[in-house]
Amino acid sequence: MPVPGRVFTTWAPSVPAHPRPGQLTVERAVLLCPVCAEPRSGRRCPRCGHDLLPRQRTGPSSPGDDAGGVPLRAGWVAIAQADPDYYEKATTTGDLEAPRVPFPRAWPARYFALNGERAWIGRRGRSRTHRPEIDLGGWPADPGVARLHALLLAVPTGGWVLMDPGSASGTTVNDDPTPVPVDALVPLAAGDRIHLGAWTTIVLQRSGADW
Repeated sequence: MPVPGRVFTTWAPSVPAHPRPGQLTVERAVLLCPVCAEPRSGRRCPRCGHDLLPRQRTGPSSPGDDAGGVPLRAGWVAIAQADPDYYEKATTTGDLEAPRVPFPRAWPARYFALNGERAWIGRRGRSRTHRPEIDLGGWPADPGVARLHALLLAVPTGGWVLMDPGSASGTTVNDDPTPVPVDALVPLAAGDRIHLGAWTTIVLQRSGADW
């Protein structure tokens, strides 16, 4: 039975046994719905319709308000940095016009502790109505990163899954140039690289690891 208030209770990687021509064979996480315990591999439960995304987003979570009072998680950090290799690939393939979107001369790495059961990746707006936990705003801002671009969800085994709810420029993982499917739950491990925007790469690491 699912634990009340938990986002999910278990998971397992899943890939299509016989993918159709052109079908992306990305590994997906299979989670149990916290409402009806139905296995799911996407944002909405196929049985009861439960949505993993909150209806409103007003700011970063505080202790106890993220998943019904579930204790904070510890031991993970997201490292965001301007990635020249990712930028070069985007300009080479024509996905990005280098003269219009120059690579930043100074963009020091940013470190974000992943303490809750979910973490939004994005940029805070001027009104600060939306304040993602992994805030890529500030100068120079990556113009390809949406306000709420993607979401990280914790899994009980200690890892994370990534979901892109439909950002305009998409999100890729590691060396796969194909954007992850919208609303799919993609499992991540320590060392995996999340690419988004024009030049941003986010690396997930365990706290205390050699970065």
